[in-house]
Amino acid sequence: MFRRLFAVLAVALLPAAASAQSHIAISVYGGVMQPQTVSQSYFLTAPSNDRTEHNSIAEGVGANITYYFGRIAALPLRFGVGVDASYFGGAVQPIKVSDFMSIFGSDCPLGICGGSDIELQPSLSNATIGIVAAANYEPGRVGLYAGGGPAFTGSRLYHAAKSTLVDLAFGWQALLGSRVRISPQWSVFAEARRTDFGRDFTVPLNVLQSTKLTGNPANHLLAGVTFSPP
Repeated sequence: MFRRLFAVLAVALLPAAASAQSHIAISVYGGVMQPQTVSQSYFLTAPSNDRTEHNSIAEGVGANITYYFGRIAALPLRFGVGVDASYFGGAVQPIKVSDFMSIFGSDCPLGICGGSDIELQPSLSNATIGIVAAANYEPGRVGLYAGGGPAFTGSRLYHAAKSTLVDLAFGWQALLGSRVRISPQWSVFAEARRTDFGRDFTVPLNVLQSTKLTGNPANHLLAGVTFSPP
């Protein structure tokens, strides 16, 4: 009888204990982003043979706030949900714009060229906000966490001699990191993150020519500090 009563009390008090253990974590971070993009030049609607991959580096900062629920039983595991916002800018995308005759299989067939190769240096910037569901495993001072979720981005492609292009898109992000607790309220972390928004930019050059920049997943390396109010 007493065992049954104890079991009933434990089940009744577990949600309250979990609620008491829940907390909010506020993080700020900085790092680098490597957008993996591909550019190709066009004459009217015909693509040229030049297809260039880019892996430039952008720098940025971000912040997030996450609500972690109480631990499950006595396991050092918490689940949480939060909002993350970041900005990364200055990723130079060197785009080669070919002679339009390259669409016929040669950059300069028979020595007769219809133009000349030029190179643009536009800058790609991203402002992103997303919802992240996370699992935090922290058996001691050092822990691991992983998460991901949907995200929304505003991308800006800027070139001084051309028009500024803006693209808004939905996508996803996934993250994996390690956290080191230095006090009951403070911790530091390092994180690897991957995002994908499938960006496409068409840069007009003149009446006949353009170049298309296609966005692929971007990799991030981040480091920051987290504060958990008592």
